[in-house]
Amino acid sequence: QSADLSSSVAEVLDGLAVHRSGIGPPLFLVPNPQGMVLGPPASSTPAHSLQRLPRTVTTFDPPGSFASPRSGRIGIDEMLDCIDLGLTTVAQPVDLVAHSQGTLVALAYAADPQRRRRVCSMTLVGPVDGGVRTTRRARGMPWCWTAADPRFWRFCWRGIRAVTGNLADVKRLQQAFTIESYVDRSLAPVIQI
Repeated sequence: QSADLSSSVAEVLDGLAVHRSGIGPPLFLVPNPQGMVLGPPASSTPAHSLQRLPRTVTTFDPPGSFASPRSGRIGIDEMLDCIDLGLTTVAQPVDLVAHSQGTLVALAYAADPQRRRRVCSMTLVGPVDGGVRTTRRARGMPWCWTAADPRFWRFCWRGIRAVTGNLADVKRLQQAFTIESYVDRSLAPVIQI
């Protein structure tokens, strides 16, 4: 039986919505750490791909997003703690699967001496690499604009607010990033803030 996480009922543990579905060896999908995606991790593209496997697939909604009612602190330590909590619902060790910025969380989890025994293997899909240097070299945002372009400064300001503000500020930055990623900006999806 394959997993169908999008129709799974979230079990709320200490304010964290944990989704689990399917039958088979455990597999844990590490979500995007900011919870600033367009939908819950349980209905993401990686989750849909994993639904075809005969596995017990578990993931969670980051704090402050979707079905997780507790507020988010937005940090790596929080995400590692969330994985710990999510793993209390499944047999261990598990295979971790992560996509995009979730790969940073998965790597940090597996590198932690107290946590690595809970991980059997990792699959990193579209991992984030290089940080600012890579972004600048590839002319990613905001480096695709000159310093004279107001979009450069708006994006930088939103980035500062995202680091020092709250989840809504992170989502505003994601919305700006999403809109600027489309040639026809009217087709860009709207992120719920």
